Amino acid sequence: MPEAERLLGERNHEIGMQMTRRRMQLMAPHGGEMVMNAAKAMPKSTLVIIAGGLLAGGLALRRAMMTYRYGR
Repeated sequence: MPEAERLLGERNHEIGMQMTRRRMQLMAPHGGEMVMNAAKAMPKSTLVIIAGGLLAGGLALRRAMMTYRYGR
């Protein structure tokens, strides 16, 4: 890598950006697959924690909305 940086000089950043843009273009059609694979690879305990957090957040939001509407 250091030699590539020396040879490319200022173009190194530009080429890196082009490569990143192309990588995103190639991944775009497979976004759903990538999300599902990431979810499958995640430990079950992490999924339980995320689900619990979403549930707790939903309940807190519901309670806040009820308090706002009815002043309880």
